[in-house]
This record gives sequence, C-alpha cells and structure tokens, in this order.
Amino acid sequence: MNKILLIIILSFFSINITVAEEVLTFPIYVHIVEIDENIKQAQYEVDSNDNITSSSIKTAPYKTLVTKEIIKKDFLKLNKIWSQANIRFHIRDINFTKSEIINFKKYSELAFKNYDNYSYIDSSLRHLLEIIDHKRHDNDRGINAYYVPTMLADICGAWDNDNNIMIIGFSEKKQFNPSVKLYGKCNRVETLAHEFGHTVQLDHSDISQNLMMSTGLDVDMGTNLTKEQITEARKFMKKVLGLN
Repeated sequence: MNKILLIIILSFFSINITVAEEVLTFPIYVHIVEIDENIKQAQYEVDSNDNITSSSIKTAPYKTLVTKEIIKKDFLKLNKIWSQANIRFHIRDINFTKSEIINFKKYSELAFKNYDNYSYIDSSLRHLLEIIDHKRHDNDRGINAYYVPTMLADICGAWDNDNNIMIIGFSEKKQFNPSVKLYGKCNRVETLAHEFGHTVQLDHSDISQNLMMSTGLDVDMGTNLTKEQITEARKFMKKVLGLN
C-alpha cells in the first residue's frame, strides 16, 4: 500500500514538473538585408564628462557584415535569456534579401538631416521598411526578423506590430549610424531579447535591470523579467499557438 502511495505521489510531482517546464516555441524567419553603400555620419569628439567638444561630417560604409553563424549564436544567447519564461524562439530559416538602393539613398540622406531630431524615430522605422522591401519576404507563419547594418535613428532595434516585423541593427558600436555619438552603443542580444518581448505584447518597464526597460543606449538594460511579465508573455504565446 505504501509503495503504491509513493508511486502516486511521485507521478503527481512528475506531472506538475512537466507542466511547469512546458516550453512554448515561436517560429522565426530571419532575413539578412544585403547592402554595400556609403552613408553620411556626424562624428563627435567628447570630453571625459561626455560633453561634445567638436563635431565633423564624414562618409562611412553602410555594409552587411552579419553572417548566419553569428545570428545562430545570437539566438542561443537570446533563448538563454528567455528560458526564465520557458519561451523559445526557433529559427525556421535564414535568408539573404536585397535592399532597395533608391529608397536607401533617399532615406539615409533624410536620416542624416534629422540625426538630432528624436521625433524622427517613428519615420525612420517606416523608411527602413521601404528599404528592406519587407512585403517580398515576409512569412505569415511566424515572426520576421530583419538584420540591417544599423538603424537609421538613435535606436538599437524596433518592433513593428502592424506588420509583425522586427528590425535589428547589427553593429553594437553603431559606427554606421548617422545619428550616433561616439559613446553610443547597443547590446545586440539584449536588444533582440527586448524586441521579442514586444512580440509577446510586453510594454516598456521602468524597473531597473528589467529586460523591457525603454532605453538601450549606453545603459545595460538587464535581462530580468517579473513574474507578471512572464505570465503575460506565456498567456499571449499560448493564445497565438492555439494552446488555450
């Protein structure tokens, strides 16, 4: 009798452990935007207190450097961050896509003219969507993630909810960005993890070291998620995957 009771108890705990560790997997289609152009860049000299002492304009390369191997490593790190929520982002395919050069030349010039205009950020996202010509390559069976050399505004990445698209700037040093100050940096993997947070409907947070902090420039966003965020993310994932 005691042996049977022990088996029942162990089975109960086994079932609960399985449920608790259920991994929800989201399919991702990655597109590497191919481009090899030049871009105007405002370069700043700063003092020890990060005050701008002088500025100049130069032409810098805007070129595809990311590889499939780098992206796979990014996603290994990304999934380690999201393992706290038992959520996994699985790459279904990685492909190369041509950029629209005419649009790039037009919008990169516009980006340079607006390098110190914070309100340009929303417009820069729309312009990038035209440069990558996303309608040719979007896959409606999952999330579409586009890697570009860097963003065209002082941000590290962006999520477009209307088109189910994520855009990530590859360069962590942001050396190609027309709006970058010398001390501006991005953490690409944390940015990737942050933007995927938006895909599961998480809003920005003001909690220190939280993954969903609203700033990614010169600040370590952190990788923590609250219990509430995890619950909300998993609830949305189950709805999308038809598991409710």
